[in-house]
Amino acid sequence: MVKWKLIRRMKRLTRNYGRADFLEFVSPDFTSFIDVDLARKNFMIRDMQTEEILYEKGIPSYLMNYQNDPEEVLLKFKWVGNDMFKIINKSGMEKLVDIGTEFRQEQFNQIANYDHDVEQYRNFYTDRAPLEKNEVSERLIRKAQAYKTA
Repeated sequence: MVKWKLIRRMKRLTRNYGRADFLEFVSPDFTSFIDVDLARKNFMIRDMQTEEILYEKGIPSYLMNYQNDPEEVLLKFKWVGNDMFKIINKSGMEKLVDIGTEFRQEQFNQIANYDHDVEQYRNFYTDRAPLEKNEVSERLIRKAQAYKTA
């Protein structure tokens, strides 16, 4: 018989997202997560155990701007490693950012055929719109985007 025991409830993890798939915002090693700080109007990286802010200044606004729709900005975010993430802006410019070097941009990529209006309310990396079998050209575009992003 299996018994579940609640050890810790993460209060900040789902409050600001309104989404069931919150694990997209947790780092691969489960030590930190990205959060929206409503008081500071900024995106923060928090420690998973203590929920303390790891980088006091937060993520720079030129990478993730709170003035835009915060949930929309989070949908263009992806952890790449424990200290790196990718972010896409409205024009399809993807940046690879290193947290350990004060959010320095390591690489960039212009995503070909990126349509912000289509991708606006979906996670570009994990939740793209499904395609019909006969949409061959769109499938090829997505494969090329994935190849270039990798």
